[in-house]
This record gives sequence, C-alpha cells and structure tokens, in this order.
Amino acid sequence: MSFIALGAVLISVKPLTLPAPSLAPATWLLALDIGGTQIRSALVSGAGVVQNRVCAPTPATDLLPEVIRCARASLAAPVVAVAVSAPGPLDRQRGVVATSANLPDLALAAPLTTEFGLPVVVERDTIVAALAEGTFGTASGVPDFAYVTVSTGIGSAIVAEGRVLTGVSGNLGEIGHFPVDPAGPLCGCGNRGCLEALASGSGIAAAAGTPGSAREIALRALRGDPSAEAVMSRARAAFAQGMVGLVNAYDPGLVVVGGSVARGQGDLYLEPARAAVARHAYGPAARETRILPSCLGDDVGLLGAVPLIALAGPDPA
Repeated sequence: MSFIALGAVLISVKPLTLPAPSLAPATWLLALDIGGTQIRSALVSGAGVVQNRVCAPTPATDLLPEVIRCARASLAAPVVAVAVSAPGPLDRQRGVVATSANLPDLALAAPLTTEFGLPVVVERDTIVAALAEGTFGTASGVPDFAYVTVSTGIGSAIVAEGRVLTGVSGNLGEIGHFPVDPAGPLCGCGNRGCLEALASGSGIAAAAGTPGSAREIALRALRGDPSAEAVMSRARAAFAQGMVGLVNAYDPGLVVVGGSVARGQGDLYLEPARAAVARHAYGPAARETRILPSCLGDDVGLLGAVPLIALAGPDPA
C-alpha cells in the first residue's frame, strides 16, 4: 500500500485490499463519519472496540467546526491517527469533499491535521463501510461482495477478489446516481430520476411532500396511510431495480445492505430486491446472489477506521 504524505496528512492511494493488515489491539484511532444527516465520532481500537461515541446533526453551514467539536468530544485517550469517512465524490489526493449531492465542498485532511497534529486518512464513506464489513461484519472472509448504503443518500463499494475497486477518479460505485426513471424527480446531483432521488431517505421525504423523516413516512405506511405507502412502494421498487443493475454490472455474489433507511425497513426493503434479482439478473447471478443486511449498524463508518489506517501504511503503534 502506498500513500501520499502532505505534512502529517496521509491520503491513501490504491490499492485497498482485504483482508487488511492487523493493528495492535491497544492502538487507538479517532474515527469520524460525516454524513448528510449526522456526524459521528468515536475512539476505535485496533481490535474493533468502539468507545466515546458522539453524534450530532450535520449543520447546513459551518460544517468543519462541528466536525472538530465532535472529534474533540470523543478524545478521551491518546490516538495515533485520524480516519475520516465522507460522502463522495472526493478529491482523494487532497482529502476534499467535492461536488457531493448531500454536503457542501469541504476540505478535511489539511484542517484536521492542523487541528490535531496527527496523520489523517480521508476516504469515501461506502469504501470505509466495505472495509468494515469485510473485516468485522457480514462479509468477513468473503473476497467478492458489494456494500450498499441506503441512508440520506445511496452509494456502494465493490470488492472483487479482495480488492476494493475505486475507478479512475476514486468514485466507482456511485449507484445512487444510476438513472432509473428519466421522468423522475430532480436529484441533488442535478439529474432527474436517479436511484437516490427515488429510494434514499432524502428522496422518500421529498416524495412525501410533508414534513417528517423517511422513518416517519415508513411508519405511516405501515399504519395504512395510502399516500405514504405509495411513496414507500415506489422507493422499494426503485431500489430493487437498482440492485438488478448492480448485480448485472459487477456480479458480486454477496450484497451487504446498510444505512438507516434499509435498517429501519429490514426485509420490507430487501425482499423486493431479492425477488427482482432472482427474476431479472443475468445468468447464474439470478440464483446465486445473496442480499443480506449489515450487522454493524451505525458503527460501520467508525469500524472501517481500523482497516483504513492499517492499509495506509505500517502499524503506527
């Protein structure tokens, strides 16, 4: 694994591979998971122990000061590095969120290393989650799988023969911007009918046309609200269509699905996708692909700090 060193900043560079090297169990890292709805921070040990969790709403403005505040609130022990999970697209060379549909452009690596004086690794959230799943979660020991998150947005990461695929610009796997309905709603990326615009938390809330989160809309659907049920049915159908496209494109064998929306829906969200893949995926993938829920919950973006830092260089301990 090679890396670019910019002062104390470590920006990880391809390849990212699993299984990752081990970190010493007593090594502690500061993990930051920056999402469109929430910021999470915690201390994570080389053994995968998560402590001092802090969670705060993602502000619409002045995001960096809130990230730093959360990070400082988690720092209750000496750490050797900072790992940051953030939505793509990323400028991975500089550690900058650039043109994300759910966050403003934001430099992360340089200001965080100035603030903490520690090595910093910034990586796309779905890649961090895939590293976590392949190390601690449902895909542990599996060389070929896809990780998909359905939360404020929708994204994925692909692991093939143990290697995380990153693409030319480092943003391979942005399935949230698969076009599934050319006449569909406007997406945050500027296009219409993207999977994210139909099936993500933000898309569900926008389609409902009333105040409330995707969780509240899903609960109203379960209580028999016809308008809420129509929104959720459309979201599940779009997600199922997106999973057929993912399976046909990458043939991952295993799809691990996480994120707050998918987790809150459970099999209500996953069963239509399984059925659609079984009916419409091409060739053996139709019968051989497994679609399973993540077992790491909200910690997936934090636990990925361990393999991410391990892959960025030698054990800093």
